[in-house]
Amino acid sequence: MNNLKRFYEKVRRGLSRPRTLWILALVVVVAVGVGCNIRDSHQREAKQQSQLAQLAKQQKQKAEQQEKLNQTVKQHEDDLFTDATVDSKYASACARLQNRPGIVLTSGCNYNIRAHGKIDMAVVFIYDNDYYKDDLNILKGASNNPDSLQYINTYLKNQAARYKVSDPAQINMTFYGAYKSTEPAANLYYMDNRSKLLDIFQATSAANNVPEQNYDMVQYVLLNRVYGGVAFPGAHRAFTENSYTVPTFIHETLHLFGASDKYNNNDCNTVGTSDPFGRYNGSLPGVDIMCSNFSLGSSIINDITAREIGWQN
Repeated sequence: MNNLKRFYEKVRRGLSRPRTLWILALVVVVAVGVGCNIRDSHQREAKQQSQLAQLAKQQKQKAEQQEKLNQTVKQHEDDLFTDATVDSKYASACARLQNRPGIVLTSGCNYNIRAHGKIDMAVVFIYDNDYYKDDLNILKGASNNPDSLQYINTYLKNQAARYKVSDPAQINMTFYGAYKSTEPAANLYYMDNRSKLLDIFQATSAANNVPEQNYDMVQYVLLNRVYGGVAFPGAHRAFTENSYTVPTFIHETLHLFGASDKYNNNDCNTVGTSDPFGRYNGSLPGVDIMCSNFSLGSSIINDITAREIGWQN
């Protein structure tokens, strides 16, 4: 018992000394500091883990959004890649034009058409005040009927044989109408009002839900017994009025294949064998259909026009 008292007395005397108190205080401070550092370290680690988890979540969301965008592009690439410039606002999607023998892709998904391979054409019949039903039935006839618009395939095949072209354009026509024009059209002169007429024909087509975007080219045929026709190659559109219909129809379609008018120059028929282009020299019957000849029996595609539509180099 005495020993315990003596030990207690020694401890009491030691704690009463100033130096001992300072040492004890220092130990307490150090312990508190170490504890705070450990706590802060755990907090920082937890914060870093939270930040990493948030970053991983954001990256996953971004990847999901990109995949969704990729799927959207894949599903709607026709719309996304359709050219919207003024001259080719009717151009089809790039994907639909790939590997087509008659299609020449240019910049921005624009395209030119050459007279080769399968070509899809919408033919939209439109009437104004006069509606010639008998004409309509004839114009929809078979390809062996010279009064039928489909005779263009027979004509192209026969002319291509002269140039040993094995794959002339085969035009697959889908007929629409006849539809009454949204505005009077028969009283408009086709040359002075060409843009106005095209606007009327397009408006009529749209009002009747003709899916023009599904075709390589569109021809409007106005049933009014007035002569005329105009082509808009940049827009892959043309219209024909139905006097001399089939030759005019062929003439305007050849414009869409790249042929030029030859009304006022020597590209039609009477230059000699010395002509560097080797044009008609009297040995071939007929006059080029891009000239002022609208008789299928005597019109031809000469070699100037053949070059323009892709049949000769």
